Amino acid sequence: MLLSHEGAATNMYDVVKGKLPRGLNGGVRVVLNNRDNTIAWADPDTKKPMKTSQGDIIVKDFTYLTFKKEGKSMGPESDVLRQLLAWIADNVPKTRLTKDMLGTTDPDILDNMYPKKT
Repeated sequence: MLLSHEGAATNMYDVVKGKLPRGLNGGVRVVLNNRDNTIAWADPDTKKPMKTSQGDIIVKDFTYLTFKKEGKSMGPESDVLRQLLAWIADNVPKTRLTKDMLGTTDPDILDNMYPKKT
C-alpha cells in the first residue's frame, strides 16, 4: 500500500513544505480519514448518528487542519505541522516497516523540530 501511494505522498509532502502548484488560490486542508475524526449528523430526537439505508453514517463534517486559507499565501505553520505529525504517528499502522518512519510524537522532541510560535 505504501508504494501505491508514493506519488500522492510526494505531492502532499511538497504541499506541507509550502511548495504549492502554480495558480492555486484556494484553501488547502488535510482531512484525517478516521472514524474518530468524522462528525456525523445526529438525529434530533435520539441524538444518535443518522445512517443511510445501507447503514453508513451521514457525514456532517470532518476534523481537519488548514494549511492555507483561500486567497492567502501559505506561510510557515509549525503548529499545524506538529499536529499533522502527531495525527500521522497516532494513526499509521504499527509495523516493522513503519516503526521508525516518524520517529516520535514526544512534545519535547517536536518542540525542537517545529518550535511553537511565540
